[in-house]
Amino acid sequence: MPWPCIPFENDSKETLARKYETEGIPHLVVVDENGKVITKDGVDGVFSDESAEYYPWRPKRLCDLWPMKILTKGGLVDSSTLDDKYLMLYFSAHWCPPC
Repeated sequence: MPWPCIPFENDSKETLARKYETEGIPHLVVVDENGKVITKDGVDGVFSDESAEYYPWRPKRLCDLWPMKILTKGGLVDSSTLDDKYLMLYFSAHWCPPC
């Protein structure tokens, strides 16, 4: 492995498992040099990015995902029209009536 790891027999694994809320194996938590969690889903990163091109698999920021143009009642407008405005995103499911 290209990163430090803890042998399975080491007693500190239980402490770390509680700290990072691991459930089951395999489980890979990626942390930065200060111990801050980058992702708790490192296993998915390994399987979906075998060449580690996108390592350390940081979640994308909203500004990286947001489109340059958005669709409004009046048609496509520049996303900058939302600058200095509050935005609420609501996600629901058709099978969940109270949602």
